[in-house]
Amino acid sequence: MNPTSDLHLHTTFCDGKHTPREMVEQAIALGYCSLGICCHSPLPFENDWSAQNELAFKKEVLSLKEEYKNRIFISLGIECDNTSEVPVGYDYVISSVHHLDASGESVAIDESKETLLALLQNGFGGNKDALAKAYFEAVVENAKRLRPHVIGHFDLLTKYAEVEPALVFDSPAYFEMGKAAQKELVSLCPVLEVNVGAISRRYRTSPYPHAEFISYWRSLGGKVTVTSDAHGKDTLAFAFDKAVALLRLVGYTSVLELQNGAFKEISIL
Repeated sequence: MNPTSDLHLHTTFCDGKHTPREMVEQAIALGYCSLGICCHSPLPFENDWSAQNELAFKKEVLSLKEEYKNRIFISLGIECDNTSEVPVGYDYVISSVHHLDASGESVAIDESKETLLALLQNGFGGNKDALAKAYFEAVVENAKRLRPHVIGHFDLLTKYAEVEPALVFDSPAYFEMGKAAQKELVSLCPVLEVNVGAISRRYRTSPYPHAEFISYWRSLGGKVTVTSDAHGKDTLAFAFDKAVALLRLVGYTSVLELQNGAFKEISIL
């Protein structure tokens, strides 16, 4: 059984292609029981992908929440970056790290493989373990700061691993650092997303995070939720079957869905 819920997607209020209403209508057409609509948090520098009008976004989603209350549970969310202020007034917060500092400049790690390669070389002297250490430390610090509801794409550093051999992160030290981070995270936020966004964008053939990290999260007692990270209505629920298959493989029998302000456990058997 695939999930009928999603809490990580983006609309025209940030870098998505479709309006919140269009995403809601598509979710209903797909048989969803709940939908979380989120926005990339405002950033302290110019960019073309974070929230440009946060108040208007909140107003729109809250209006849709009331309008569709008899058809689908809608929640107002935000994906908060490590360079953003702590958000207020949301039903849920996803903690994500999209940027790392290099020579005093904030560099996006998922903008392109070229940007990440440049960060690796110029900021970390080509040392992938050093880059991973900085990344996982930032993931933990952001969660400490935010006390979020969900940890977003835990190993985002691996976005380009299948299309660029120089960006494969698979050393023993890498997995040790990731697991150490998870051990800290599970007490700060027990919900990890299994994110299929990079599959729909054809960068990966498997979800975030790596199966080894999902398995370790389970051993810590952590919970999971499946998300599309959709930036358009056409990729809602895309490859959810792959995420569910991976979760079953490592021993999960259920996932969490956000309904009416609370997480509910749903069987995937």
